[in-house]
Parts: sequence; structure tokens; C-alpha cells
Amino acid sequence: MTISIINRGLKFLFLFSSLFFFSNYSKAIYTPVVVTGFNADVVADIAGNASASTSADYDGVNYVWMSASYNPAGPSYMPLGGLINSVVASTPGLTYQLASYTANNSLRLPGTSSGTLSFTVPQSAQTVFVLGSTGSGIGTATITITFTDLTTQVFTGSVFPDWYGGANFAIQGMGRTNRVTNIISNDPSNPRLYQEPLALLPSNYSKLIQSISFSNTGGVLNIMGISIDTPPIPCTGTPVAGTAIANITNPCPGVTVSVNLLGATVATGLAYQWLQGTNCTGPWSPISGLSNPTALTSNLLVSAPGGTTLGYRCRITCTSTGLSDTSSSACVAVLPWTCATLCYGNSIANSAADQDILNVTLGTLNNTTDCTNPLTGSQGLGTGTGNRYANFTGPGGVPSPAVYKGLAQPFSITVGTCGASVATSIKVYIDYNHNANFTDLGEEVYVNTSIASVSPAATI
Repeated sequence: MTISIINRGLKFLFLFSSLFFFSNYSKAIYTPVVVTGFNADVVADIAGNASASTSADYDGVNYVWMSASYNPAGPSYMPLGGLINSVVASTPGLTYQLASYTANNSLRLPGTSSGTLSFTVPQSAQTVFVLGSTGSGIGTATITITFTDLTTQVFTGSVFPDWYGGANFAIQGMGRTNRVTNIISNDPSNPRLYQEPLALLPSNYSKLIQSISFSNTGGVLNIMGISIDTPPIPCTGTPVAGTAIANITNPCPGVTVSVNLLGATVATGLAYQWLQGTNCTGPWSPISGLSNPTALTSNLLVSAPGGTTLGYRCRITCTSTGLSDTSSSACVAVLPWTCATLCYGNSIANSAADQDILNVTLGTLNNTTDCTNPLTGSQGLGTGTGNRYANFTGPGGVPSPAVYKGLAQPFSITVGTCGASVATSIKVYIDYNHNANFTDLGEEVYVNTSIASVSPAATI
């Protein structure tokens, strides 16, 4: 049985049923591009040692991105596998593939400097999408696209906002850490990456892009990915289905997983059929309705409980020749949902100010913290972010009390303040049916929305 105690002003805990999302887009065919020329590793990937696992900071003042291996307790880190699904409304289905977190993964251009990214395989395009942002201010770049015939197309005045607070981002809320102190920030809205679209002239549609050069002025500009919108070329022969990639391979229940294709043939006249297999080995069954001929991903919501392992692959057929190819499989193993794992739930608390839960007493549970040591309880250690969210379950945490359904159970919750005294609310939830959410009828077992003051503390 799971009990969640929520303080409205500071502590939030939400658990949702597991969903796998396959996006659908029919107006454009987007393809992430593999490039060379990255000159800096700006993603920390060794826990507690950012300086050893990066070669430079991202912003000029010692901050870098984090991978899940650096910040395993989360909730913030760069996408697992490096696949970014852009949230820009005008480009549904646009994805970017980041370079390895253990190698150079950014074209880092501080101040007034220049650099070039080369296409591993030259490709034609209608639009080039550049993924990046700056640190310590806004960066303005002149971008030059060079084709294999050595002609060019130049774009001036391309603006990349600062990685904190800019509008029209492609992705946000992946957190950062300091290379010197290893202090982690799990800001749910920052840092950010933005996409800059570069529309080619129609006369350049048939040309193959060889490289893209950047000349920066302003903040520390980082270019981290390239994708293209390819021109409509009819398929011929046997298509290449490429590799199916899930952006998260071991999600907790309630985490949305996107499955996409990487390295697939891009052309018109292709039919797509997504397949699902149990335990990632088959038998493989077509997923009904997922056969949009212009989609590299599908649009079905598939629910899978904790402990389930599923495989996804896509069969692509060239309709003019009847020849087809099947992609490699993306394996997704949903972690079991228990109170003793990191799948307990994610917090969306985003402020360290004001009220905090200082004690919870329930049977043998009587755990006390304070504003100085919010992750050090009197009965065990918590994980999370100090003064925002503390999870005291799991190894080293607080032993679970025995609570019996049908028997009255006294409890108390003490809410104090680490700043100003403001009105607050408290709710208690019990997940009776253990379906990893607290929205079922009767699972909100206590609510108090009239706590006028928590100075010095209020015990409910």
C-alpha cells in the first residue's frame, strides 16, 4: 500500500499509468543527421564528478548538462539515448539525435568564433533545423550551408537565446550541474534548447549538403544537433528501415516513451507498419491503425504495467516495387512500481521558499527533518532535492509502518516554514488498488485547505 502526503505549497507527488506515445506527422518527413565536428563534451555522465566527465562548461561560468548516469535520482537529465522530440508546435514529429554523452557532443563557440559540422553522409533537404542555445547571453550567428558542388547558401542574423528562459524552445527542464562544486539544479523549466529553421532555396533542393558552418557573436553558442526536412523523392528498390529507438528504455510507470526510426529511407511512396512483440523477441504483431505511409512513427497510445517488457519495430515497404525492410527492435522494459525504487513518483516542486513538511508520524513512522538538513531525517535518509522534495522510501530510508485497511490509524503532519509564513493545504492519499496513481475514487483520504499560518509550525 502506498501513502502519499502532499503539501500544496511545496511537496508534490504524482503517479500516472504508463503510456507509450508514438507521434504521427504527415505533412513533413524529418530526419536527424549524423554529423562530425563537435569540439566539446558538455554533458556530465559520471556521478559526483562533472569535471572529469566533461571537457568544457556550456555557458562560460562552470555549468554543464547532466545525463541520467550523473544524476540517477533525477528527476532532471538529458534524454536517455539522446533522442529529443521537439515540442515546437509548427514541426510535429521533428526529432534530433544528440551525440554520445561520453564524447564531444557540442560545437562550442565562445564569443566571437567559428566552427563547422560536416554531414557523415551528404543529403538533400528543403529545410535544415539547427538545435542549440547559448550561455551567458544571446548568441547571433551567420550560418553557411555548403553543398557538395561547393556552392553555398548563407543565413545571417540567426539568433540563439540563452539556455535559461528563452521562448519557443524545442525541449526544456533537463537540469544542470556545476563542474566545480557538483551542485545539481533540477529546475523543471530550464535549461533549454531551441531550434533554428533554415529554409533552402528551391534551386538547392536537389543538391547534397556537405557541411554547415557557424560564425558566432555574443554568448557562448553551443550547437548540439541537426535535422532536415527532406524533399519529396519517390522510393525505388528496397527501402532501408533503419533502427527503432526509444528515448527511454527503462521507464518508470507513468513516464511517456517515444519510439522513432533513425537511419530509415526518406522518400514518398513508402508504407509503414509498426509491430509489437512481447519480451522484445516476438511473435511480432501489427499494431492496428499504425500504417500512415508518410509517418516514421505511429499515433497509438499503448499502456504497459510495471514489469512489462515490450519490443517495437517498423516494417517499411516501397509501394511501387513491393519490396520491404524491417527495422531493428527498440526494447522497452517498464520498471516495477514499488515504494522501494525510484519509480515511487516524480515531484514537480520548483521552489525552495516558504513552507516545508517537518514531520510525518504514522504508526511506527515518526520522521523529522528541518530546513538545514531536509534530506536527513530522524529515522532515515531521503533522496530528492533539498527544501523541495524528499523521498524517504527505499534503501537507507524510513522503515514502512504497518497500516491495516479497516482499522482507524492516527497520524500527524507538521508543516513549518523555511521562509515566509503563508497559507497552506495538506492532502493524504492511499493507493488502495496499487495502480500507481492517486486519482481513483476514495484514494484522497484526508484534506485540509484552511491552514492559515505555518509560523513557527502547524501540526495537523
